[in-house]
Amino acid sequence: MKKIPLKKIEQFDYREALLGILRNPPRERGFSMEDVRQAVKAIEAIELSKTDTVMLEDAVYEFLIKCIQQTRYVTAGKELVQFFEDMEKAESVKVKE
Repeated sequence: MKKIPLKKIEQFDYREALLGILRNPPRERGFSMEDVRQAVKAIEAIELSKTDTVMLEDAVYEFLIKCIQQTRYVTAGKELVQFFEDMEKAESVKVKE
């Protein structure tokens, strides 16, 4: 499991950015059926989180990172670079069963 931050840096809201990325697949290829399933898992987890973090299964995290990397951004700024770094360095967490 990965612990993903859902914080705000100035006007940049991680939660909203993640939901936007997950709801808008790359135009040139779109989402496959499996991609849609992974996206829905991530969206539901983010929407249900009542804290400033969300826990994602490793496969869902890897899908999220792939989506972040494939997204084309229309702006540049320090907040966006921080967002990338925070996503790439998400904390691994062991879940007790």
